[in-house]
Amino acid sequence: MKKRTAKERELADDARLLRAWHKWHAEELAEALAGPHGPVVVQVVEFLKTMTPASADALLALMHSRTWSDVDADTRFTLLHEVNRAITNMREKNNMAAIDDPLPPARLSVFQTIKNMLFP
Repeated sequence: MKKRTAKERELADDARLLRAWHKWHAEELAEALAGPHGPVVVQVVEFLKTMTPASADALLALMHSRTWSDVDADTRFTLLHEVNRAITNMREKNNMAAIDDPLPPARLSVFQTIKNMLFP
């Protein structure tokens, strides 16, 4: 049996850690969906599944329609991650830069605006 190089061991370890992180996040999302704020989480997650570049205003309206101070921090962090993942994936599918947040004093991106809503 051939010994693995240090680089191969590092790549295998990175892959294992990434799988563990994905599993952990899936558990966090399942917890948020089953928790007391589950209906809100479902609504946001379902919206994110159909989001397009033209959906920015609708996503902001959806997020503005909630009182986020009533939602626990773990659920808000989970939603923020889901929003980030959905925006990044949608941008990549449309041949846009995955992340393109403006620098001050420019208007905040949709993600930055949502982050400020969830964590003022």
